Amino acid sequence: MDLFGNGGFLKFGGRLRLKNKERVNVFGEYAPTDDRFDSFADVPRQDYTDPDYLVGSEYVAGEFVDPEFLGSLDLQNPALFEFEDKPDEYLSANFNATENITAGYVMTNQQISPKLSMIAGLRFENTYIAYNGNSVLDEEELQGELNNSDSYLNVLPGLHLKYDATENMILRLAWTNTLARPNYYDLVPYRDQRDEDEELFLGNPELDPTLSMNFDVMAENYFQSIGLLSAGAFYKDIQDFIFISRQRDFNDDLVTNYDLFQPRNGANATLYGFEVAIQRQLDFLPGIWKGLGIYANYTFTESDATGISNEDGELRDDRTALPGTTPHMFNASLSFETEKLVLRASINYADAYVDELGDDPFTDRYYDQQLFIDINGSYAFTPQWRFFVEVNNLTNQPLRFYQGVPEQTMQVEYYNVRMNAGIKFDIFGSDD
Repeated sequence: MDLFGNGGFLKFGGRLRLKNKERVNVFGEYAPTDDRFDSFADVPRQDYTDPDYLVGSEYVAGEFVDPEFLGSLDLQNPALFEFEDKPDEYLSANFNATENITAGYVMTNQQISPKLSMIAGLRFENTYIAYNGNSVLDEEELQGELNNSDSYLNVLPGLHLKYDATENMILRLAWTNTLARPNYYDLVPYRDQRDEDEELFLGNPELDPTLSMNFDVMAENYFQSIGLLSAGAFYKDIQDFIFISRQRDFNDDLVTNYDLFQPRNGANATLYGFEVAIQRQLDFLPGIWKGLGIYANYTFTESDATGISNEDGELRDDRTALPGTTPHMFNASLSFETEKLVLRASINYADAYVDELGDDPFTDRYYDQQLFIDINGSYAFTPQWRFFVEVNNLTNQPLRFYQGVPEQTMQVEYYNVRMNAGIKFDIFGSDD
């Protein structure tokens, strides 16, 4: 289908996707039928305290039952052990979900002029969902099964323009509409009541999918030799974004002053920013230095979210960032390559961001900033044999969450430096 006399075509198609996801977990405890293990002193133990533990020497793990001893127990012998079902550990987590998606699209690709081309299209998706979850009272009493079903239609248009400004420069402009469905488990009408921790976890079958209208502009300049310089800006208008809400001192007919955790829809959010990137092989340098290469990119993101309620059901009046959006991201690497030797050092940085929204800024949970430094290299002795080494997380960057301000640590995990080295053999390698 040629609309402008420079070439073009029309495409259309459809898709049917039928999904069923089921979680059927069981959990139980084994207890001895006699008094052989009445005291911790009656079993072999192992001290797991490590003075070189990453958290610090002040952390004393203490003694635990020896794992080899535990593995040797005959738990399936009813004369020695009796099994007790623990429904409080799995009843609320089990579910059955059905998701059927009928989709179709129509699009046209048109060459408007020798330098300007266009892709325009329309995508539609009809979604049917049905969920079965468990209602559990007092943690282990199955009250019954809860059912929920829903269906909705989304129509998603899009337009892409590409302009070849010069032989090496390309300008791009795009308007798109996208869809993100809730996670399966978030839609399950479950109830998970944890009395010991005074916490209540609820599913939300009323969740709506997240819709986003996106505007993107990008400029790309290709070097005559190997390399690329690009810059762009983006803006997203987001409706019904999904976040995990934490409500303190929640009350209903079964609990009083519990912490409630539940996925919910926010109202609207805007997300905007820019990104720049450069990739260049420095082959214009003299001698061996032409093997140097650089790569770097930076992304800045700003966001505003509305529709976040506090514990009284009132909208928060403070400025709230969209959960999961990192304000600053930076990646860079320096490489050196010859015919036999390849070396690369890289750095990756991601700023802290809101992970979970609470009643107020103090109760918001943040995923802390992270900085990773990695190095890797290889040397080819022959076209078939190559030695390689990789060293990751040189900074021993922890995974860390904090509440409200960085000084309020909620969770921290250490993974240490990871190194991998070895020999590779290429079966099809040759001197050609």
